[in-house]
Parts: sequence; structure tokens; C-alpha cells
Amino acid sequence: MAGPQGRRGGEKRESGAGALNLGGRLGASGWKVLGEDGSSGFACRVRPPVAGLIAGPPGLVAAAAPPSPQEEVLAVVNLMLDGWREANSGKVDSALHKDLRLVTLRESPAETQTDTRERMIELVKKIKPGSWDDRLHNPEVRVDPSGIATVWAKYEFYSAGKRSHCGILPLQLYRVANAWKIVNFADTHSEGHCP
Repeated sequence: MAGPQGRRGGEKRESGAGALNLGGRLGASGWKVLGEDGSSGFACRVRPPVAGLIAGPPGLVAAAAPPSPQEEVLAVVNLMLDGWREANSGKVDSALHKDLRLVTLRESPAETQTDTRERMIELVKKIKPGSWDDRLHNPEVRVDPSGIATVWAKYEFYSAGKRSHCGILPLQLYRVANAWKIVNFADTHSEGHCP
């Protein structure tokens, strides 16, 4: 058995607010939870719960543990990214707060571009499935019990199967009416952040 730092991509539960760091791309099967100070501690591999998993006598179905706040936040981010990949504007719409703010900082030429929620949804309606693929690397999630969360990740954006650009993607989410929504979407386009 590996020691505290010996395994890659495990999970350590923290009480209260914490950070979730997924090893590799969003949706990878190995997760690693970091403490608020960024420490990693003991690590173990986590698999998603299997519906109908039998635990004990035949017919007894184990209840899946409720998702952590970090997992809930990442599910909303994943919903938006899946909507992009599938050209499904309904998924994108359901992940975004009605007052979403979008800002992109471009490196070359140096400029700042702003956009709206409505324009993002309209663009998704016009693309074909597979046209947009945003791949997050090692996303870190911080959640506060007050209902605010942040996601920070490096990303690679693919357009029609070819890498278009890379950068940093910080997102801010609010918990509104018991649902997480992306309220601020900021990213950079910087070749220095490409893997």
C-alpha cells in the first residue's frame, strides 16, 4: 500500500470548505481532494458509484453517498463543457447564471474581449457536435458554505478536432435556489499555458 504521497489521483475528505483537484482531465476516474492550505495528505483511488450495487444479502441495494459540494460544482462545469462538445445549448443554458459575465484576455494581439450569456448560447446553437472541445487539466475547486465557489484550471481548446488555443480558465459559481450556476467565466489565450 502506498504512503500518504505514494498514490496518484486519490481522495482525502476535508471537513468544511476545501479544494478538489482532479488528476488529469475533468471527468477522470481518479480524484484528489486538497486541504485549504493545498496539502494533499493520504490518497486513495475513487470510482464513481454504480447504480444498483449489491452490498450484503441479495436484494439489498447500497445507497450512493451524496456528492460533495466540490463534486456538485464540477458537475455544473462538466454540464457546460458537455453542452459545448454536443452542441447542446440546453445544457449550456442550464449551467449558466442569468447574469453571467464572460471575459477573455488574449495574449497576441493583447486585448480583452467581453461577451454575453445570450451570445454564448446562440453560438452553441450554430455549431455541430464535436466542433468545440474544451479540455481542463487538473481543475481545482474551492467551495465556501456561504454559496460561492471557484474553479481554476489550465485548459486546451479544440475546434473541429484541432487544438486552437490554451490558457487558464477561472470560473466563479454561486449557489442560487439550491443549484450551482456559473456567474463569472474568465479565460486567457496564452501559448505559454499549453502542455
